[in-house]
Amino acid sequence: MDLNVYNLHAVLCLFGSPKAVSYEPNLRRGVDTSGVLTLDYGEMKAVCLAAKDCQGPNRCVITGEKGWLELQGPLSRCVGYKIVLRTGETIQRELEAAGHRMIPEFLAFQDMVDNVGQDRAEAFLDVSRSAVEILARTRPYQIL
Repeated sequence: MDLNVYNLHAVLCLFGSPKAVSYEPNLRRGVDTSGVLTLDYGEMKAVCLAAKDCQGPNRCVITGEKGWLELQGPLSRCVGYKIVLRTGETIQRELEAAGHRMIPEFLAFQDMVDNVGQDRAEAFLDVSRSAVEILARTRPYQIL
């Protein structure tokens, strides 16, 4: 059930809940080992690709009217980004490694606890609920 979960969380955090979703899986023994999740926002679409049955580059690309943004590396530990504008201007940065990939998440959680960030925690929980609901609704098999 974790296939596409990081991609989906990123899209939901950036754009909110979609109007409609669809999922095209590749199945082995009834389980999706890769697939394409499409989120329809009406005026735009988001496509999440995930695979555990092959290897390829891990990245996130967001395209828009003024250019595109590429997050380099897996979303769970982005190592840099590149922005390319329609004008041809390019901005590229490498991000400093923070050690273990979960450190930023742990620090954000600690900050919510220390500063009683209930609203922030609820917002994250809402995104997680939406992600789980979408993943459960689009899976090609029944969840017990």
